[in-house]
Amino acid sequence: MPGANISIYKAMWLKIVNLTMMIYMMKMTLSVKKYVDVQNSKQDIAINDKANKADVIHHAGSGNLDMKDHTITGIRSSSQDDSAVTLGDVKSLFLPRDGSRQMSGNLNMGVMLS
Repeated sequence: MPGANISIYKAMWLKIVNLTMMIYMMKMTLSVKKYVDVQNSKQDIAINDKANKADVIHHAGSGNLDMKDHTITGIRSSSQDDSAVTLGDVKSLFLPRDGSRQMSGNLNMGVMLS
């Protein structure tokens, strides 16, 4: 029967097409998985580059601030009475006792009591 041979070939062709589509879908799935894995690894690297929670100092606003042998940087100059100052700022404001800098201006001793 000539018609039977055509249907066998058609069935085989459909199986080949289906198999090809399955292979294509598997490749696409693997490609997407690879992309996602690469993006996840980039994100993991970025997260690992952030500060470790153990290195973050939390202060509740009372008691001592433990800097764990770290320093404070980036203190800007300010004329406010409650501002932080650097050691360099403090040293430049006071007269050294070794005589390396001369005093200038008037010395206000306050009100004299008699």
